[in-house]
Amino acid sequence: MSKEIKNSISDSDLSKIEVIRDAVIFTPTAAQRRAKSKFMVKSDGVLGSPDQSNARLIAQFTGEAGVVKWYSQPGFKEWFFNSEENKERMEYLFSLALDTAENILFDENANAGAKVQLIKLLATLAGKDPSSSDSKLLDDNIQRLDAKQLKEYIKENAPKLLAE
Repeated sequence: MSKEIKNSISDSDLSKIEVIRDAVIFTPTAAQRRAKSKFMVKSDGVLGSPDQSNARLIAQFTGEAGVVKWYSQPGFKEWFFNSEENKERMEYLFSLALDTAENILFDENANAGAKVQLIKLLATLAGKDPSSSDSKLLDDNIQRLDAKQLKEYIKENAPKLLAE
């Protein structure tokens, strides 16, 4: 027996909700992201707060005339001057990636080779991959030493190794 669940929200109500959502939650466009990127790179914090800047100055500085129009949009200034946005988004996306990785690992139908590659990647990210350990890097560095440097290294480090 199957029940059909009907959406009780009409299309007109849904469009009203979307209008309210757009008024409450600022979602930047591609052009706005480009303007913010230019601003963050060029300003390096010099003009980095709404009270130190104005729309015309930013538009002139970035070469993005649209800033003048966008500046009065609710949420634009807060978003535009949030210098932590990329870090916040990266953290969010990393959390999503971990959720996806977990789903793949628990999926009995997932490709076994993909699971192995995923496990290797996770081990590397977690610092648990023996092939990427500090001792391997140290071994590689020791291999590059000439005879004189190797003798000096042994002389300096042998007492530490023997003491352990």
